[in-house]
Amino acid sequence: MLCLTSRKSVFILFVCLFIWCFFSCSKETEVFKATESTVKETVDERVKDKKWEKEIESPKDYVLKLSEISAPLPAGCLAVLPSGNVYPEYKDFGSLDISRLEYQLLNMLDEFFNKAAFARKEKRVVEAKYLDPSYPFLPYVMQPYFDNLPEVGDIIYGKPSFLDNCIEIPARLTGDNKHIDLLIYVLKDKEVWYIEQVIFGEQVNE
Repeated sequence: MLCLTSRKSVFILFVCLFIWCFFSCSKETEVFKATESTVKETVDERVKDKKWEKEIESPKDYVLKLSEISAPLPAGCLAVLPSGNVYPEYKDFGSLDISRLEYQLLNMLDEFFNKAAFARKEKRVVEAKYLDPSYPFLPYVMQPYFDNLPEVGDIIYGKPSFLDNCIEIPARLTGDNKHIDLLIYVLKDKEVWYIEQVIFGEQVNE
């Protein structure tokens, strides 16, 4: 009788353990599915209720069209400065950003080169009034260099370098399929700009 009771107890215990395991596993599976569904529903709900701000500025506003640039561009690429200004960059010459040069200085340089370089060879003259008066011999030193220049059609000024007591301005004289690079050193004395020195590079055939 005792043996039979023990067998029944063991059988009942086994059945209870089996039922507990079955419901326990089923519950864990259901919890995982519920959690996965809840996450998806939560994300969808948040996206649906999200109020998106309208785009304030379109990237198209920052596209610079060549037709919007007033000055003709030489062969090269555009250089966009942090200030937002746009200047062309000419071949191997460098940036053409001359925004820091005074109008009076540029006007003086144009007048000087019009007479010293753009005129016909027999009429070219290096005028002393554009040169540093501290060196009265400068016109005589510079004249042969300008006399030996080929026909010049234009001049391009490059981005200047501000030195201790003067400004260094790269320039390029261009003619028919050739060019010559210069370094022009200028200074200001009593509100008047003067050329202190001009260094000539070699002629380059393009």
